[in-house]
Amino acid sequence: MALGNAEVRLEATFKGVRGVMREYETCEGLLLNVLTLPPEEMIREKIAAYLARRRIRDLYDLSFMLRYAEKTEELKRELRRFLARFREPVDEGELKALILFGAVPTSWAILEHLRREVG
Repeated sequence: MALGNAEVRLEATFKGVRGVMREYETCEGLLLNVLTLPPEEMIREKIAAYLARRRIRDLYDLSFMLRYAEKTEELKRELRRFLARFREPVDEGELKALILFGAVPTSWAILEHLRREVG
């Protein structure tokens, strides 16, 4: 879909995954209950997305979601397999357009964070 110079693209995959209820805070400070994937499942989805398209935003999201996930041995094994198969992102410079505040990490910095998390 395009509007003027802006183009919007939606990628969706429908699977039989149970959602969990989580609090979501809007930019106005309102708290809403939303149905979302469990963090561990979201990490698995981000691993698959990164391996399929190698977009820096998927790598960043994966790293970000780790703070909410239960770091089970199974999840750590999956992350180690991901790190072993890792290839550089095709769009390294694009992350700065997505992060509005704070430091913009490089793919190398994100990988170091992932390595520390899995031990």
